[in-house]
Amino acid sequence: SGAMTFVGDAVLQVTGRPPHEYLGHSIFQFVHPDDLAEVRAKIASGEVLRTPLRMRRVRYRFLHADGQWRWFESLAVNALHDPLLESIIVHSRDVSGDVALEEALRRRERRFRTLTEKSDDLVVVLGADGSAVFESASVGRIFGFRPRELTAQRILRLIHPGHRRQVLAAGRALVAAHGQERRLEFMIRDATGGYRWIEATLVDLIEDPDVNGLLVNARDVTSRKIAEAERDGALQDAAVFLWEKDVATRRMRWRSDSVSLQRLGVPAAEHGEDEWLARVHPDDAARVRTAHLGLATGSSRTLNVEYRVRDFEGQWKRVLLRGQPAGPDLRSGGRLVRGVCIDVTERRRIEDALARSREQFRLALECAQIGFYEWDIVADTLAGLDEWCAARGVPP
Repeated sequence: SGAMTFVGDAVLQVTGRPPHEYLGHSIFQFVHPDDLAEVRAKIASGEVLRTPLRMRRVRYRFLHADGQWRWFESLAVNALHDPLLESIIVHSRDVSGDVALEEALRRRERRFRTLTEKSDDLVVVLGADGSAVFESASVGRIFGFRPRELTAQRILRLIHPGHRRQVLAAGRALVAAHGQERRLEFMIRDATGGYRWIEATLVDLIEDPDVNGLLVNARDVTSRKIAEAERDGALQDAAVFLWEKDVATRRMRWRSDSVSLQRLGVPAAEHGEDEWLARVHPDDAARVRTAHLGLATGSSRTLNVEYRVRDFEGQWKRVLLRGQPAGPDLRSGGRLVRGVCIDVTERRRIEDALARSREQFRLALECAQIGFYEWDIVADTLAGLDEWCAARGVPP
């Protein structure tokens, strides 16, 4: 029947009722209706009765004196066969706080798993033994690996041979530093055998009891790397160089590869403005300094100047420098100017050759006393008509 024949004094503190209010009453009348079937099955006719003198654990909601349902956890021992007891002994405690905490943790886990499953970010936790303690669903979706297929050793084998040493060095430094993080980019082979670029952040959480592993948070940046390579190739082919200058310190920084900068005559990837101006042709130096000064003082909003600069082989190259203010420099606090430097040497050479050819042709015609004219179809204008008319003896 579940009638209580003895109740300890601690019941008042746990349930809010004194012991005498429970004596003679069935324990089942204080159990939540939704939990009653399970409690009856375990105590009245289930595991407890089948296993004398062995403890059985059951969790359920119990009605407190304040009218609230509290979560209880009870240990029940079948002592019906003991002639001195002839009862089921139940020891209970309030575990409402534990249940609330467990539910909060479950919600957090569900939320985290949902976020990682829907995200394109890859999340892997590697345990101390190198096995994958946790991995997000995106690992399979992006790389094609089955759950729990990745291990630390497997990941190292999948990393591109040219990047493996870099990743190993970062991992060793991370473990030695304790609790630090490292960010790096490298290529890794997917399940199809192709390589992908990933940007990864490694965090040492081995000493964190909630994680107890190495956290790897990464994303596939293959498309970005391809776009960057295409951009860099286009800039290199077009002989276009990106630069920026801190107006306060007059330091210039270039965003192109060192080989191309050497061909242009740039002293270094970062240098003082005077080092660059020292390579400018003497006939152009004053004009270039005036253009830079106008941008620095604010009298001009843009920089647009073409001049000659000497490369490292002593040859003069023609460059077109364009730039404009780009806001503050976060590193120095000064104003930043960004722009492009275009190598127009070849274009100018062709234009000069065409100009010389045209001049030679004009002189040849004059010497031969032959008039000529040019008709610009787009502008619908004629050039040289007077000379042509004079040679023909007709009015213009």
